[in-house]
Amino acid sequence: MNEVVRKIVSVADLPEKLREGLDPSRPVEIVQDQPSATAKFPVDSSRGEQLRNLLEKVRAARGDRPSPFRSADDIVDYVRAVRDGGDLSKWLGDLPISTQTRS
Repeated sequence: MNEVVRKIVSVADLPEKLREGLDPSRPVEIVQDQPSATAKFPVDSSRGEQLRNLLEKVRAARGDRPSPFRSADDIVDYVRAVRDGGDLSKWLGDLPISTQTRS
């Protein structure tokens, strides 16, 4: 259920940015609407731009290689292999340099 909070304040009490175009001698009503928990929250434009830039960097670093994961089960198997010290070549391919493994 949405909760709506209403408050009447003087224009003079508002921040400078919100006072523009309002008569300072008159009161204004502030309405704050709290959306329900299931509502989807929009990503502000600067955050959205940051996410798009990050995704572009990841795609550029990956190059033409497709993702090694085809399903959620692949991801779970990979995490288990990392945790248990198993063979990662299924996901990473043959590593170009030799790496020391756990003994």
